[in-house]
Amino acid sequence: MSTTERTRPHSTAPARPAAAAPRLPADMVERTELIEAWLPHRHRRCHVVLGPAGSGKTTLALQWRARLSPLGFHAAWLSMHRGEPPQALARRLIAACPQSPLLEEAQAGAASAFPSPGMLAAAMLRAFAHQGHDVMLLIDDYQNVADPQVHELFQTLLDYAPANLHLLILSRTELPLSLLRLATSGQLHLIDWQRLRFTRAETSQLVGRHAPALPPHGLARLQALTDGWAVGIRMLVQAAQRRHADSRAPLRITTQIATYLQRELLSHLPAALLHALVRLSPARHFNEALVARLLGVDILERLSTLLQRERLLITATTRSGGETWWQFHPLLHELLLTRFAQMPAESQQRARQGLGAWFAQRGMLDDAARLLIAAGEPEAAADWIEAHAGSLFFRGELQALVRALSVLPPELLARRPALRLWDAWSLLCHRRFDACARSLAELERGADGQSPRQRYLLRMLKVSLAIQRDDLAAVAQDVPGLRETAGIDDAVLLGGRRNLVAWSLLQQGRPEEARRHLAGPMLVSDDGTPLRDSPFGSQMSSVILGATHLHEGGCRQAEAVLSASLEQSVATLGEQSLSACIAAGTLCEVRVETGDVEGARSLAARYLQMLEKLAYPDALLSATLALARLQVLAGDFDEALAVLDALAELPMVRGMPRIGARLCLEAFHTCLLARREKEAGARLAALEALARQAHAVAHHGAATIARWTELAQAQWHLHRLQDAKAGDLIGALEADAALDGRLRFQAGALAAVILRRGGRERMAARRTLELVQQARALGLFASLVAQGPEFVDLLRELARCVPADDPMLALFLERVLAQVPAAPSFAVPARARREAPSRRERQVLALLMHDLSNRRIAEALGVSVETVRWHLKNIYLKLEVRGRRDAIAAVRRLGIDPDPRHEDLR
Repeated sequence: MSTTERTRPHSTAPARPAAAAPRLPADMVERTELIEAWLPHRHRRCHVVLGPAGSGKTTLALQWRARLSPLGFHAAWLSMHRGEPPQALARRLIAACPQSPLLEEAQAGAASAFPSPGMLAAAMLRAFAHQGHDVMLLIDDYQNVADPQVHELFQTLLDYAPANLHLLILSRTELPLSLLRLATSGQLHLIDWQRLRFTRAETSQLVGRHAPALPPHGLARLQALTDGWAVGIRMLVQAAQRRHADSRAPLRITTQIATYLQRELLSHLPAALLHALVRLSPARHFNEALVARLLGVDILERLSTLLQRERLLITATTRSGGETWWQFHPLLHELLLTRFAQMPAESQQRARQGLGAWFAQRGMLDDAARLLIAAGEPEAAADWIEAHAGSLFFRGELQALVRALSVLPPELLARRPALRLWDAWSLLCHRRFDACARSLAELERGADGQSPRQRYLLRMLKVSLAIQRDDLAAVAQDVPGLRETAGIDDAVLLGGRRNLVAWSLLQQGRPEEARRHLAGPMLVSDDGTPLRDSPFGSQMSSVILGATHLHEGGCRQAEAVLSASLEQSVATLGEQSLSACIAAGTLCEVRVETGDVEGARSLAARYLQMLEKLAYPDALLSATLALARLQVLAGDFDEALAVLDALAELPMVRGMPRIGARLCLEAFHTCLLARREKEAGARLAALEALARQAHAVAHHGAATIARWTELAQAQWHLHRLQDAKAGDLIGALEADAALDGRLRFQAGALAAVILRRGGRERMAARRTLELVQQARALGLFASLVAQGPEFVDLLRELARCVPADDPMLALFLERVLAQVPAAPSFAVPARARREAPSRRERQVLALLMHDLSNRRIAEALGVSVETVRWHLKNIYLKLEVRGRRDAIAAVRRLGIDPDPRHEDLR
């Protein structure tokens, strides 16, 4: 508030009773994030909230009023009623204002007719201007105003409002007021339907209060079905409460929701436009060209005007090329489809045929196939897909092709040899690896009659499948065939060769060669657009480039490349795109290494579950290592081991020796840091067994697993004071030219510790300084503090004698040492520590006692479901029980404190 506003003299006129406002619901969800973002704009003259019926506008305004009251704002509330006589509205409006002789005169005149808008506005403005405080005039349901005089009144109020008068207008439609001048002068604040939607966290909060038995997949379904529509969420939650005995029953539109939509939305539409929306409903989305083609230009003009003016749970989105598409809200879509099903069968078929043909001609095959099959024309759907599958694939639109193929019946695919190759790609994308391998084998048997392009596609598919299975031997065997590109000039095939060969080189420990292979101009599709949206596009090339730097320990370069790749992938392809997920998973590990703990934690929380679904082993491994190291930095070694073991127990990881061995190495190292000698020995034994198995079957990753095992053995000997044995292993590792940068760094740290133990302090200090300078150049933080307490002592000694002419080195060491993990407690004997539930296990127990499912416990603690299962398994062992109910009974019987306050949820 300005100084002039604060020193304005108070009016001596008594205030009238405030207009009655609705009461805040007792069980409302606080829109804290939205309100806090709104607060800095509270002194603007005009606030507008636009949204469809039931979107929470009124409840938000009530929360806003409550938030403003302690800040010195007075509020007056006015609800507009459909069909209310203007003079009655004038009387209510005057009653909401402070007393004034001019207003009393206007009120007397309003007994029989609406006063002059100019005179009434002038009287109101003078009355508000003499108030010594800010006033918020809240106008609800403005869409009910039809009288031009009322619009003129509010326009005048907005144009001439004093500095202390602010209007908040809630409406389901665009306001027939001129707001451009207010917008350009920074006096307008708009909240539209996009921002009104409930977030998943807000939906979860409402569900937790009213339907706690709703399973996690039910919460996800609820959010998807309602799209954050407040009244839809509440009605579906109420329905879930009524049928809580059968929590597996699917969520769907209820009679209550259908009645609400009919009353508040559909009943106000002209019959012709309602019929148009019903005919469009099988398409789920539409644009102006589709409406003009199927329904005519007249309907297009009327429908466009309606959709621009009204908020009807039909959302506009702008796609590439600036084209506007309209998307039905899921619940409204269900209701319109119910109306569509009531049309004559012939009319339904004609509508679907027309829609399907239009989408097919536009190359939108997944929509076309779904519509044509529903119209009883599966052969026509297959014809369209067969005709356009190649062009979709070679434009880099693999996901669109997969969606189209998934609609076709399996028996139809079996009859179409030309579609079997594309179906094999579809199986890969759906993670049906065994089915994909069988399809590949059949296709290879008939490869003689295939074109060079088809055979090359087969090779790419084979290598892609091997990568997803982490079958490095198969990758090495088939990659040479990808180098033969005679007669191949398609951007997707060349991009596939670039990315797959580079990935293979990286796995062979040849990152520099991989980068050379990735170099070259950006590949473009036949239509001249850059190839991005594909596993073989430029975004994936950037991710692989970042991974090559990480392999060498160059975390600064890796972070720059991966951050840029993630940002561009999200902006151009979406947060759930393949390149965004893999970039995020790899970047998690990089950010932990560079000391960006919060950045790593945020990325892991957003992307870990998506990575589990995508099944790209290295990206999932990176994210898991990052999560485990975050727990180590916080001193929570139990949770770190739980994270690692949860991934190791996933079915897809059990058949991947390289991934399993890397997890074993990390778990062994974590046990050493926690000073759990017996458990560390067991982890080392498991790693040695994996190394022997890999060697026995000549696994392609055997050499890498052997190096990891040698490093762990060296750490183990050093831990047991067997320095000579450790030194021999470290010497062999450092002499290995194929050792990657980060393993070489760890071997160097162990060598420095051996030098110090042998009394060669100067050499140890010199070696430590070299490692620190290397770490500083590469951006390594976590690797320095993770080398154990003796190496940390070397870092502390170095920090005490940093040369005065290198202040940045002192600053770097200060930051590194600030991340040294907390030492584990030794107050309790080891046996007692193993038998008593850990802190995290007590937190799990506390939530278990509230009868929460594993998924809900995982959400509360910010961990994966697999981690919760691992904790429960350990809890059952420690308490000597068989299940959840027995565990709860044991807690009560033994008097174990389950930490109900959930302190320090890391």
